[in-house]
Amino acid sequence: MATKINHYLGKDELSTFEPCETFISGDAVGIELELERCSSVSPSNTFSRSWSMTEDGSLRDGGREFVLRRPMGGKRLEAAIKTLKDELSLNTSFRRAVANERCSLHVHLNVLDLTFEELKRFILTYLLLEGILFSYAGESRYESNFCTPLRECSI
Repeated sequence: MATKINHYLGKDELSTFEPCETFISGDAVGIELELERCSSVSPSNTFSRSWSMTEDGSLRDGGREFVLRRPMGGKRLEAAIKTLKDELSLNTSFRRAVANERCSLHVHLNVLDLTFEELKRFILTYLLLEGILFSYAGESRYESNFCTPLRECSI
């Protein structure tokens, strides 16, 4: 049996969550959502139990970043996303908020439970799909300092 990456880092077994129809995997992810035009909203670490809200200096007009407080998956992740959606749509302070070309959604995958071979396949698959993903995001994505294509990085 191949050794998992978490073994080399001295990590315990990773948490999994009950799958649901929306997220069939129970694996945990971290999420960050960026929005602009939130200047009427004061950044608050007490935004919600599942999400924190912070200022984001890379954004304009009161840019805010909503960060999942801890990695989660399955039904818990589904509930957390619904909570964020409800908070943003029901709170009148967010009526002007927009996700535009400067905003992004980051989804962080925990790969500690993969073997090195699985991680290598994951990276190679991404490299094969990177051009398609960048094309889908639009020409301006290639010029962004915040998301350099992996194939152009010197690592």
